[in-house]
Formats: sequence, structure tokens, C-alpha cells
Amino acid sequence: MNCKYIDYGSGRHQVFQTPYGAAMTTRLSYASRILYQIVLGTTKISVCLLYIRVFTDRKSILIIHALMGFITIFSVPLTLYVIIHCVPVHDVEPATCHSNSPDLFVSAACNILADVLLIIFVVPQICEFSSSLFNNKTLSNVS
Repeated sequence: MNCKYIDYGSGRHQVFQTPYGAAMTTRLSYASRILYQIVLGTTKISVCLLYIRVFTDRKSILIIHALMGFITIFSVPLTLYVIIHCVPVHDVEPATCHSNSPDLFVSAACNILADVLLIIFVVPQICEFSSSLFNNKTLSNVS
């Protein structure tokens, strides 16, 4: 989708960009932002679903469900905010949108926090698994 920006004048000096090209660039940017928010949320949910298959004890499943809830709670409103805050409906001139800063900062903070929580969850699980695997190999080598 990002390659389509070039068709509508992205990368050219503003003087050479047509009003139609600027409007289409705004529409593509709008669609890209929506798709980006959706992909961020669904990727983290997919990792959580993988963790549910790998870590099957009750405590781990509860933690993973809580993480999935947290990810959903911030992903859905941020996606809706991106959809609602700027709707490029003009055919000839680019739409005016509100500042991008608030949703970008909130999205970055929430996604970084979700990533850190996912790492904090999985690292002890893997270390525990690795140490038990190492002990099993050591015991089998001794006997």
C-alpha cells in the first residue's frame, strides 16, 4: 500500500504535487494509520494465543488472558480514535486533521508497555524450562 504514495506525488516537491495527488496521499495515509493500529493489536494478541498453547498451567493462562484484555482495551479505542479523528472526504483538496501527537504517544506508550509485559511473562517461563532441560540432560549424562 505504501508504494501507491509514489503514484500520487509523494517524494516530489510540494510545488509539483497536484491537489488531487495531495488528497489521495491524505487518504492513503489515513488508511495506513488505521491498518497500522489494527496490525499492532492483532500481532500482540497472536503472540498471546501462542503463549496459551505453550504454557498450559492455570496461572499462566490467567496472566495471558489479562494481557489479552489489556491489549484489547487499548487497541480498540486507539483504532476508533484514528478512524474518527480525521476523515478525508474531500476529492480535490486534502482534509484537515487534528494533531497526530496524542494518539501516537498513547499508542507508543501502550504498545511498549504491552511488549515489556509480554517479555516479563515469558522470560522466567523460558528460564525455568531451560534449567529443567539442562538438569535432565546432565542427569542422563551422569547415568
